[in-house]
Amino acid sequence: MTKTAMYTLSDGQVVTIADVMKITGLSYTGASSRLTSFSKPEDVFGPRKQQGIPKGTTLPKIVWSSAPSKVCWGIQYEAEWEDGRLNEISINPIDRYGNIMTSRQALALNRYRDKLRKDWRDSTKNILNKEKDDE
Repeated sequence: MTKTAMYTLSDGQVVTIADVMKITGLSYTGASSRLTSFSKPEDVFGPRKQQGIPKGTTLPKIVWSSAPSKVCWGIQYEAEWEDGRLNEISINPIDRYGNIMTSRQALALNRYRDKLRKDWRDSTKNILNKEKDDE
């Protein structure tokens, strides 16, 4: 005969893994993990999450906006081209101020630069191997 494990939460409530599974819709592993990790009812019975965000939602899209470059005596510093260069130590992309960029920021920067390049190619007439519309 197996004994059902009972967990006491911080508010005095006694629950089992089956109770948490029924209320939250989590699997056995997820429910037991919550009960061994947390004791607050709001954490144990909270909504399902996937990689730290509520399940079924997505993070807002980052739109890159570039600050103007600074120039002193004709020399650029904190320039736009410095965003996204690789850090020599950790091989992570960094911004112009030396802060490590997240992967979402790096993707936003790549989308921004792709858009700038496409706009430039569309507005310039003398580009080699440029696709022309059939007319």
